Amino acid sequence: MVFKAEQLPGLLQDKIVYTWGTYDGSGAPIQLTFPDYYKRFIYDRDYAQPEKIGYNELVRQGNSVINLREAYPHSIFVEYHFSRDADHNEMGWSSLRLVFQKHADTWYLAGIVHDQWTI
Repeated sequence: MVFKAEQLPGLLQDKIVYTWGTYDGSGAPIQLTFPDYYKRFIYDRDYAQPEKIGYNELVRQGNSVINLREAYPHSIFVEYHFSRDADHNEMGWSSLRLVFQKHADTWYLAGIVHDQWTI
């Protein structure tokens, strides 16, 4: 999903159910409001307190395609990473990547990319 800057202020109150893709493993459609999607697939952990931070480096990746460089050419990114879930299971790893692109002399947040263990 791609949202324009003017849409962002209202998204956390948005009641529209979007189809975001499919669930890993089952292939069932992911149909959630933005607030529910945000809690489950974007900020599902306290990424303000990560185990590791990577600057322009992938701290970890699974078997999903990482197309960050193709989708955001000439960008920089910061990855906030947890190597395990709350039960210390390594299959519970997850990362949040914030992607920035420069326009004129200012860097702007251009993308939010969540990655996690998948089947």
